[in-house]
Amino acid sequence: MNIIKSIKNLYEAGLYNDMKTYIEILQSMSHENIPRTDLIKIHILGGKGSFKLKHYSIALQHFMLAKMTNKKMLFKLDKDAKDEALKIDAYIIFKISECYVKLFDFYKGIIALKKIDRKYETSNTLNLLALLYSVSENTEKSISTYKRLLAKCPMSLDVIRKLAVFNVPTQDIKSIVKENMVNMNFDYSWFSNLIEMEILSATGQYKESNENLTILFNSEIKQCNFLYKSMFRNYYYEGDFSKAYVCYKQSLRVSPTHLYCYLMAHIYYNLGKTDKMDEIVSKIASENNGSSETLLCAGYMCLMQRKFIEAIYFADRVLLSLRCLEDAYVVKYIALSKLGKPHRALACGKKGLYVNSRRFELMNEMIWIYQKENMTVRLNSQLFEFIKLLPNSWRLQTLAAKVIALKLQVKTKIKNKDKEECRLYFEKALELKPNYSPAIIGLVEFLKNYDSLEEYNERLESFKLMKDYKVQLAIAQMFYEIEDVSNALLWAQRCIILNPSCSKAQNIVDLLNTNFSILKREKNIAFTTTCEEIEDPDV
Repeated sequence: MNIIKSIKNLYEAGLYNDMKTYIEILQSMSHENIPRTDLIKIHILGGKGSFKLKHYSIALQHFMLAKMTNKKMLFKLDKDAKDEALKIDAYIIFKISECYVKLFDFYKGIIALKKIDRKYETSNTLNLLALLYSVSENTEKSISTYKRLLAKCPMSLDVIRKLAVFNVPTQDIKSIVKENMVNMNFDYSWFSNLIEMEILSATGQYKESNENLTILFNSEIKQCNFLYKSMFRNYYYEGDFSKAYVCYKQSLRVSPTHLYCYLMAHIYYNLGKTDKMDEIVSKIASENNGSSETLLCAGYMCLMQRKFIEAIYFADRVLLSLRCLEDAYVVKYIALSKLGKPHRALACGKKGLYVNSRRFELMNEMIWIYQKENMTVRLNSQLFEFIKLLPNSWRLQTLAAKVIALKLQVKTKIKNKDKEECRLYFEKALELKPNYSPAIIGLVEFLKNYDSLEEYNERLESFKLMKDYKVQLAIAQMFYEIEDVSNALLWAQRCIILNPSCSKAQNIVDLLNTNFSILKREKNIAFTTTCEEIEDPDV
């Protein structure tokens, strides 16, 4: 029928509203005059057009009618035609389940997908079913479905990662991949390093994952853009944003794709770089408008602009797509925390950690909410669990130390055990990453409040070479409060060299130059400390 061709042409042209007129004309006609195959096509096109317009209830009605019509045909078809009709039926059910997802009815989405005969399952069907089991917190069925998906798509690193996040043994994952790659006549040997890299990354072993990536860089696939993106992702999750930034820029030189661009947006959000955020959002939006990645970048932009309601709106839209779930939960969690809704934030964080139990940003926000709400028992148990999951995270070790330091501030009787535990966490963080500024600042503040400075002089000397002005400022403030004028001036001057606009450091210098009662105690001090006297090769 020419009218069906017109509807199809309008759909392909993106004119979804214009399709409605033709569909309404066809629906008003007697169905006896329209072949059933054409009726099915009409309803499928109507469903797809309505879905694009985000009219999910109408789309669901169309797909349901297409399914009913297709079912009536099955009894009258021969074997070959019936097989084709069953394939169409599987496709219609998949579209029905997508509508249920958009309508937040995950249970009905699962029920619909389970009706598809295994013979006609596609990778899209299995992926959606596994995701729905996952968001419904049915771990066992999610794992079994992902295993079926991996057997169908053995080279899917995304599926391998998801199974690793669920703590499926590495050997089990490799066994499925190897068996099915051999069956498909693919060479497994070169792929094994990629599997190892992805599993190590998924289980929080970022350094080891990057070691595997280094091996791959030296192989014949060294120019693969994916390797740069994977290394960028590892550095991001590890918290090494400067190295992550370098890898991201390098990946764009190899291939101008924007995989993980939303992670870069999160880095810009953390660093407060509004201009860079504007740049990445506008560029991605022009290339891939409406994608989950674009929406996440917009969410981070709203967080930066303190538009928390809008940030939640963008995060919810991403959650509806069932893509980038953990990152959408990060945006929503931060927004809810900023809006002063701790219990809703915690519920959101728990869902995010279910998707990825090793996501530091969710751990961090959750711990501070427990701290603020005086939920001590939950805080202690959760912190212990997090450290078990990420034992080599310097960010998590620093977080643990800061939490204990806050406890020490409110205690009337301070136990040596608590002080030692706090110091050990800071030391562990600096052992893992010697130049991690938050750990250094935290340690300096801890020394200022609870310990003697003499034994740490050597450590403080090593901090002089650091380029982070906040470290120099923290040490300057510590010396200022204990009235060590010469050292306070020295560290304040170092801070000003690194950041001439640092008003707090300048205030220390001004106060020490005018406070004569303090100056008398340090008669030999030279107030004309120059840049040349401060040896700092990084400045």
